[in-house]
Order: sequence, then C-alpha cells, then structure tokens
Amino acid sequence: MEVFVNDQKVTIHRGMSVKHALIAYNQDAYRAAAAGRAAVEDENGFRVGLEGGLSEGAKIYVKDRQPG
Repeated sequence: MEVFVNDQKVTIHRGMSVKHALIAYNQDAYRAAAAGRAAVEDENGFRVGLEGGLSEGAKIYVKDRQPG
C-alpha cells in the first residue's frame, strides 16, 4: 500500500506500522523518532506512535522536537 511521509510516497505492506513507513522513507528519521528527538504526527496534527497502524493513503509528518 502507499502512504506518505513528509509528502513523499512510500510503499509498505498492509499491516505494517508507522515505524516501517519511517524506515522506508529515511532511516535517520526513524532513528530520530525512536530516540525521542523527533515526533511523528498525522495530517491533522495528532501525535502517533511508532507502533501505530496506517491505512492506504495515510499522511504522516516527522517533526523535530523543540529543545527545552
């Protein structure tokens, strides 16, 4: 299925999670999110976890966490 990470299309298998979409997009983005240096949000601005599910056409965004 196709999902979008930071508006870039990535292809993952059905049943895969946010984590898998980030790895397919950019492993550095995944590492930053896993380490807590970045947050992942859906297209409505709600934070999603790395184990969260995705559906066809889902849009997620990796946001750097602000210091402090």
